[in-house]
Amino acid sequence: MMGDYSFLSVESKDFCNLLHFLHKDIFISSANIIKKEIIITFNNNLQKMRQILQVSKLYFFCFY
Repeated sequence: MMGDYSFLSVESKDFCNLLHFLHKDIFISSANIIKKEIIITFNNNLQKMRQILQVSKLYFFCFY
């Protein structure tokens, strides 16, 4: 997908109709909110991985 197209697809009428068909009371966020949440989640997981790898590196060198 190019640019923000994948995020904008959540705002398409067909996609919204599909979600409402599957669950009538569903709330559909805007593309900007979804993109922001994905970026926040990615950054949080990246920080966790960095911490895990840092601890693993220290553990490896201490017992080598």
